Amino acid sequence: MKDNGDLLQYYKCQTDICYCSQLYGDLAEEHGSKVLMLFAEIYAYMVSEFGLTIAPSMIIKYENSELFKKWFWKVKHELGLELSIDPDFHEIGKWIGKGLFLKIVFSMLSFNRVVFEESNLNFNFIEIVKRTILRQEILLNDLLKENYFQSKNRLAIELFSNGYTLLNETIVLDYSNHIFISANLIS
Repeated sequence: MKDNGDLLQYYKCQTDICYCSQLYGDLAEEHGSKVLMLFAEIYAYMVSEFGLTIAPSMIIKYENSELFKKWFWKVKHELGLELSIDPDFHEIGKWIGKGLFLKIVFSMLSFNRVVFEESNLNFNFIEIVKRTILRQEILLNDLLKENYFQSKNRLAIELFSNGYTLLNETIVLDYSNHIFISANLIS
């Protein structure tokens, strides 16, 4: 951890992300595990990049934005249609949190760009995005081992050159591609 935060602080901040979440309205306690799994990979990655001082507040600010909430419910609905059931915490973490990791992190970074500009910390945005792409590639390789939704025989992830489609969301894994920003930015 960049700011040498201890494990207790790490878990406290992770709990804050769940209980401060407005994704499920007033039902944060009932659905905390879904929020936890949605952000499990993202939180660990963001802490490794930015430390415990900045990462949790960036996540909370973004997860409670109208833009993210609207997108999350749209993607969660798509996942529910694919599974033919309401997605549980495992499915949300697997297909949205891991499968759409790059899209969520890139959009969060763009949404919180002012945090970088106002802080005295020197973050290289492009280098962080490139590391995020590498992390997504690792997560994608794990997901491709079981590339089917539980209830169907159709592939969950459709690969194309420099990216893939999952839950009707396009992910471009090449930063130099002219559609990288438009494809990976939640709007």
